[in-house]
Amino acid sequence: GNRDYARAALFLISRDNREDDLLSITFPSGSSLAIPSFSLHYITAVKEYLDNTNDISLANEVYEKLRKIIHVFEKQIQGGLLCSFRDRRHWNFYDWSPHMNIKIGSPDNGPDLMINCLFIIALENFKNISARIGKPFHYQNMMDALKANTKQCFFHSENGLFSMTKEGGEFTELGNSVAILAGLTTVEESYAIAEKLSRNQLLKCSLSMKCFKYDALLKVDSKYHQYIVKEICDTYKVMLDNGATSVWEVIKGADAFGKAGSLCHGWSAGPAP
Repeated sequence: GNRDYARAALFLISRDNREDDLLSITFPSGSSLAIPSFSLHYITAVKEYLDNTNDISLANEVYEKLRKIIHVFEKQIQGGLLCSFRDRRHWNFYDWSPHMNIKIGSPDNGPDLMINCLFIIALENFKNISARIGKPFHYQNMMDALKANTKQCFFHSENGLFSMTKEGGEFTELGNSVAILAGLTTVEESYAIAEKLSRNQLLKCSLSMKCFKYDALLKVDSKYHQYIVKEICDTYKVMLDNGATSVWEVIKGADAFGKAGSLCHGWSAGPAP
């Protein structure tokens, strides 16, 4: 019911014209800061708009911006893996949960699980968009190599999980969820990870990123629907019991981030429909 609103917002975002071709943290704004992973989520948003409306006109209008974003990340590939950004204009943020918020300006710009999986997902979505509007897709070999290299680097066969860093011990809900969504796992590996996700055995993701956990579980098996509904009911009841009329970014609500928590956050609104 909000097709025109969604289209207008997605088109407006594409007009951001930074020197580095990424998307600013918010647009329009005067901020010079960018969260690179959010530029990848933008490609997913355009693909989901296309899926839900069959309106190819937006994809045609923003196609060149999508292609430029892909090119930015392609240039970040070193040694077969995508490396994070390290200058002070870029915030390597993925979630308000452990190991998912890398300090701005950190000298460590090596590869991590999240940025590689999100880029693979973005490439798959860009491939889908390109096919729908009759454009060529020139990144298949790069995508296949990234999939193989990402799994080789971050997958631990001894426990069947993906770590956030190479040879690390950071086994997170979000990282393992996006690994499933990026197509890095066999059927057996997907089921094993899904069981750990449904038993809450991994480091939890925040409220605003649970959509990826739920998408991963449902990709594995529809039997996880009951678990997802129960977790949504348990989690969102906290907000309802506190009189909320909109959804929070994180479960601490206004008390988060030194009492600066967002109480109206679109990323968390997935269960609302």
